[in-house]
Amino acid sequence: MDLDKHCRNKYDTFIIFLYATGKEYLLPESFRNQVPYSTASSWRNIIMSSYIGHEYRSIQNESLKLYEILEEHKNLRRTVMILFKVWLALAAYIKPIIKKTDNEIFINQLQKLFTILPQKTVLKLTGISINSFYYKLRKLKTQCSLSPVSLCLKRHPFQLAVKEVNIMKALFSDIRFACWPVSSIAHYARRNGLIFASLST
Repeated sequence: MDLDKHCRNKYDTFIIFLYATGKEYLLPESFRNQVPYSTASSWRNIIMSSYIGHEYRSIQNESLKLYEILEEHKNLRRTVMILFKVWLALAAYIKPIIKKTDNEIFINQLQKLFTILPQKTVLKLTGISINSFYYKLRKLKTQCSLSPVSLCLKRHPFQLAVKEVNIMKALFSDIRFACWPVSSIAHYARRNGLIFASLST
């Protein structure tokens, strides 16, 4: 009698947990294909909350959430590197045009990049000195201050739009935030997409 045919595979409890919580997609496809359909189906029907001590799974869940984020964005680094290579190839043609540009859209996009990359890196990539950038920014602010409000609604990290000012006033008057410091209210507004200005504004 061939005993090997009757031996059942033993799986790590974490594998079972992933199937029970619907996160088996985090496992390599090659591994998932080795799991018998009936076995995977029985795991998916497991109710984790029926086990004593299930509440301590939260410790593992936090790590799992981080891993999910990494998996979701695992191709991000490759994409960024490709963009850098394309930029380096085109920089010689684009930089002269950029240096002559001081319009609102350009400044706005630069400051958006500041939120994900160091300011020094952004300015180096665009070939603009920090003095030149702040000169362009001051020039734009002056133009906005002299123009009708309706023409200056672009959102800059260093400039609150009229709508954003009204939103912050409403939040300051909200009883829910009566005991919150200003910085916390500003963080709340940014986190929920209510304003786009920097916290130093």
